[in-house]
Amino acid sequence: MSPHRAGREGELVEIEAPVDARLEAAEIHRRVIAAGGPALLFTRVRGAELPLPPHAYDVTLVLAEGVAQVEGGSLACAGGSAALRGGRMAWDLEQGVDLELGASLAFADLVPLAEVLGLEGTWSGALTGEVVLDGTLEAWSLTATASGEEVVTADVPLGTVTLQGAASAENIQVDRLRIEHPDGVADLSGGWAISTRTLEDVRVEVRTDEPQRWVPALAEAGAVELVASLDGPWTQPTGSVALTGDGLALPDLPLRAVEVRGALDSGVLRAERIEVRTDTLQASGRATVALPLGERALDVQLDALELAAGDAPQLGLVAPTRVRQEASGWSVEGLALEGTAGSLVLDLRAGPDGPTLHASTRDLDPTPLLQAWNPVPYEVAGLDL
Repeated sequence: MSPHRAGREGELVEIEAPVDARLEAAEIHRRVIAAGGPALLFTRVRGAELPLPPHAYDVTLVLAEGVAQVEGGSLACAGGSAALRGGRMAWDLEQGVDLELGASLAFADLVPLAEVLGLEGTWSGALTGEVVLDGTLEAWSLTATASGEEVVTADVPLGTVTLQGAASAENIQVDRLRIEHPDGVADLSGGWAISTRTLEDVRVEVRTDEPQRWVPALAEAGAVELVASLDGPWTQPTGSVALTGDGLALPDLPLRAVEVRGALDSGVLRAERIEVRTDTLQASGRATVALPLGERALDVQLDALELAAGDAPQLGLVAPTRVRQEASGWSVEGLALEGTAGSLVLDLRAGPDGPTLHASTRDLDPTPLLQAWNPVPYEVAGLDL
């Protein structure tokens, strides 16, 4: 909510009288909010270069025999408030600091909070949650729950968010993180070991009905679903990956279904099933993919490939072929296919100026494949180039 909008609605009052940033502004605002008054915008603040974002905060402690009893506290601004519930902090010269604190937050609008905290980027939406902190400064533990609507964080639109998780000095555990965006739904669970930067039983499920937003080359709407299970160092994860798609479309090529299933081993995806189907064409194969994680570049080897128009295979891969990543794009050299439709050797290169193709053939009858790619009457046979 902008100050101008809040002012029109009577929720914000500009204070033009000079006030001190350290001694006066917070106390004035605390008393006004406690009395049910509006948020205040101090425009002439001594000790501050910019107008002070309207907010108030306070913490009440009772000290006795080395124990600080927290009776309460709050941070309030035009968009909502965060409250520190009663708890304790005990200081001991030998044992250190013992913590037992809880907090809740309820913000109908994150914009004023972002201004108060000086957060970069766009923050908006409504967010509520609970946080509990226990342990010591050296061995602390935290549990958190949160839910939000129309949430945007640091310019990233998330939509509806639900979170249940815990954290400590050693690891972060997400029991459930669900993001419901107009483009799709994402679910995440699992752990992260901080010191070793290791994934622990992480599961990711993503489904979108608007894949063209993420892959602009997809000309029509469809559905894509990704399910992955991951363990181990993030640069060399182990687990499984399944990607399926329905009703997708590349220019001039409607895809009835796409399916990729494989296993991850130390960051290398061994895709044992790759299948692409149109109404008349089916391509299936296997591949080995070294994922571009850490300092490693993408490395792909096509292990098997069959192209079929109808029930019988038309062309098959003669030998494993590597897809090379280059600074300007990627290339495939010597992709050799042969079968009942003849033989074909392709050199492909994709760069900033578009793709280039060099092909040599022998006794090739591409008619079924061409009709599958673009179903118009083709009559081509016996190519020998």
